[in-house]
Amino acid sequence: MLITRLVLSSAFVLLQISKKRRSLSPPPDIIIFTDGSVKSSPPRSTCAIFIPVLNCSKSWLLSQGSGIFTAELYGILKALETIYALDQLPPCIHIFSDSSSAIKALSSPKSPTHSCISEIKNLLNCLLSSGTKTVIYWIPSHSGITGNEIADNLASDESDPPSRSLIENTLSTGELISSSKHSWGKSLLAHLHNCKKPCVQMRAKPGLILWHHSKDRATSTCLHRLRNDHNHLNAFSHRIDQDADPSCRLGCPAIESTKHVLIDCPTHHAHRLNLIRFFNLNCLPLNPQTLLGLDPSISPKTQFKINNLLSSYLSKTGLRFIA
Repeated sequence: MLITRLVLSSAFVLLQISKKRRSLSPPPDIIIFTDGSVKSSPPRSTCAIFIPVLNCSKSWLLSQGSGIFTAELYGILKALETIYALDQLPPCIHIFSDSSSAIKALSSPKSPTHSCISEIKNLLNCLLSSGTKTVIYWIPSHSGITGNEIADNLASDESDPPSRSLIENTLSTGELISSSKHSWGKSLLAHLHNCKKPCVQMRAKPGLILWHHSKDRATSTCLHRLRNDHNHLNAFSHRIDQDADPSCRLGCPAIESTKHVLIDCPTHHAHRLNLIRFFNLNCLPLNPQTLLGLDPSISPKTQFKINNLLSSYLSKTGLRFIA
């Protein structure tokens, strides 16, 4: 019969238990403190145990990508393995952990979702068959309980990393997904850092760029398509279908690109006079990057004026429905 007890007590009562542990357990019983730790820089997952009566302090390094739940479970597993390896087993062991999620998972009647839970339950049954009962308690972390603080220090970076033994544990499904997401995110960020497209820029603060939008939905959609160069212009259609004609649909021999429809196409010259005049007065370069609000050096006040003029240009030329 598997005996696992979840004790949820106040910090005051737990401190009293810690101070009077002799009255709590007979001398042959063994008290163990376990803990797990996960650090992001450098990435490191560890677990540790502290057994006062045996003067045993150990820590282990887990496979990279292991989460705090796994680290806490392996702390309990290593505590049980250490006791099971003793020549003379005690009648009872008392394990103190600050992970309520790990204890609840162990006491749950549901099928284990983590391989370490199965190993712990198997070892608990083996100990019970040998005459050793196991009681697992929850205690609050960082509450001045000496044994817990020692285990926490062992699991954290305060101990010497090279002295830790390595546990080559298999990552759970959730940890594999999290690790893949993290790796993909780093790869994507590195790619974006090296991307030369003017529409890809690194920003210090997230959120909408107000001058990238327009009150008219069709105009806003057109502006976004022109910025990322994925639009309905013939140049982009030709990139998808090599048989498509990339030249201007208004009869120009030039390729119908973003630059062509905004700056070069002679058919729309009369409609862009206000834009040309404004750029000349403000000594701004007339290019797609500046027109589409992709130059962060220009003040917001000027950006809004450019956006209004460009929105008017797209509306008058009908480009907002084409691009």
